[in-house]
Amino acid sequence: MTQAVPLFSELRFEQDSVTGLWHLEANFTHWRGHGAWQREDQFSDGTLRLIGLLWALQDGDGLLLLEEPELSLNDSIVGHIPLVIDRVLRDRKKRLSARQVLISTHSEVLLAQVDAKAVLLIEPGSNGSTIRPPLEEELISMAHGLNPAEVLLPKTHPQALDQLGLFE
Repeated sequence: MTQAVPLFSELRFEQDSVTGLWHLEANFTHWRGHGAWQREDQFSDGTLRLIGLLWALQDGDGLLLLEEPELSLNDSIVGHIPLVIDRVLRDRKKRLSARQVLISTHSEVLLAQVDAKAVLLIEPGSNGSTIRPPLEEELISMAHGLNPAEVLLPKTHPQALDQLGLFE
C-alpha cells in the first residue's frame, strides 16, 4: 500500500466514541513527527478503491468478481493489478483454499498485462452480448507481439459507435 499511496504509513479501525460507528483511518506522514490521521470520507476515490481491492482479495473464499477495478487509479498502479492479484492468491493458496477471480475491464493498461489464454471477450451483437475465448487468429496475433488490449478491445466497441456524435 505504501508503494501506491504517497505518504501512507498506517491503517486502523477506530470506533467513534459518540456514535459507536467504526471508521477506517489512515496515517499519512508529513513534516510533523506523528503524521496526520484521516477517516475514509477524506480518502481519494483511488485510495478507497485500492484498499477495497486488497481487502476483497484477502477476505472470503468464493468466486470474486472485480468490476473495472482500475477506476480512479493511476495507470501505473493499474498495470500492477494482475501481479498483485497473483501474489495475494498464491499466498492465500498456501494458507487457505484456492480462489478464482474474474475481472471485467475496458482498461488497455490492465488488459495489456494479462495472459491472452486467461481472457474471455464479451462481444456486443445485435441480439445482445456473447462471451467467447480468443479466436485462433487472435491468439496468433498475440503470439507475434500484440497484447490482448490491442487485439481484443477494438472488438468490444458498440456497433455504429461512429454515429454517436452525428445526432441532430
